[in-house]
Amino acid sequence: MHPAADEALLPQKTSAAGGLFVTGTDTDVGKTVVTSLLAALALAKGRNVCVYKPVQTGVSSPAESDPALAQQWLGAPLATHCSYCFGPAVTPQVADPEQTIALPHLQADLQDLRQRYDCLVVEGAGGVMVPVAPGLLMRDVMLAFALPVVVVTRPNLGTINHTLLTVQALQAAGLCVLGVVVSIPQAALDPKRSCDPAVASLPSMFAQWLPVPVLAWLTPLALAPSALSPGRLNLDQYEALAAIL
Repeated sequence: MHPAADEALLPQKTSAAGGLFVTGTDTDVGKTVVTSLLAALALAKGRNVCVYKPVQTGVSSPAESDPALAQQWLGAPLATHCSYCFGPAVTPQVADPEQTIALPHLQADLQDLRQRYDCLVVEGAGGVMVPVAPGLLMRDVMLAFALPVVVVTRPNLGTINHTLLTVQALQAAGLCVLGVVVSIPQAALDPKRSCDPAVASLPSMFAQWLPVPVLAWLTPLALAPSALSPGRLNLDQYEALAAIL
């Protein structure tokens, strides 16, 4: 564990009044969609919101980053920030051979954003145990940020194991996990998939084994520009998600 993360204060929260950290069980599970939706819900509640991506890989500039995509989907004034951007679509430590990523810089950016916005939606890169820099995992960044966590997962074979392992790793580190969002891809709505016992059994298995609530079963969204405009959202449809903000 990174030394700077050891000293983090880890308040146990039941809501994300000042912000939250969105992580996933894997890459491409829908973190950016959930991050965007949370930002839209916070804006709809009158919050002063910023979407923050500490480290982005696979793009050449912040203008192509996940927060910029969120800004496009919301079609509303949305503050965004990305501390580090790297072109290769690989884990941050591999994408940064010159080892420029520094936890103190990430912490300084976070504190600056906290002073300017009352709600931060922070999106991680990959999963909890992704190497960010030598001696620094994404989990350590999360510890240093000391924000409550939302875990995004997807409904397929292996999801129960991946989700339980992710939640367990976060809780064992002392982080507060607010809940899980199941991001359902379009392919999962195929009638053949709906009969898959590995998928059909997820609600009952999560109810039995997950130590945190499932906040939403998120069906595919039509992610065109302004699709997540706060004025278009049905807050009742996302009641559990809106409640944590």
